[in-house]
Amino acid sequence: MSLDLSYQGLSLSRDAKLQLEEGGLFVLCDQPMPVATVVRLFHEGTALSIKVRRVREGAGAGMWLSTLDGGKLPRWLIPFVSDSAFSALCEPEPPPVVVAPPSAPVAKADATPETEATASSKTPDTEGEGGTGAAGEDDEDPKPSAQKKGAPSKKPTKKPRKR
Repeated sequence: MSLDLSYQGLSLSRDAKLQLEEGGLFVLCDQPMPVATVVRLFHEGTALSIKVRRVREGAGAGMWLSTLDGGKLPRWLIPFVSDSAFSALCEPEPPPVVVAPPSAPVAKADATPETEATASSKTPDTEGEGGTGAAGEDDEDPKPSAQKKGAPSKKPTKKPRKR
């Protein structure tokens, strides 16, 4: 397992060593970057932008790192730190995903054959039950069922236009 540390695409450390020191994540690095510099940790296609919080120079040089927003570190870093207390600095483990088996379709209790909609055999060209009603034919007597219920039977009269 390899953990790489880079700054703006330049490799700072290959196979970086992480430690839990003074309550934070410490990475050993011969040439630490200045405080508040944003560096990236890479592992098998996963990347994390992280900020340098503090620096140690000289023997055992390195940097203390923290997330950009001050939140918790991702869990994929746990295998790179030998201290078991490091998991307390990481995000909580997500709850397991439970996939429910597909359920059988539920029949409606109030659905009866009388209340279910049925397809009409009438087409827009036909009016009424016995009409052959081809396009262009005129019916002499329109059916009363063609009128809307509750609609007034009289047509409103138009006012004469003044010229």
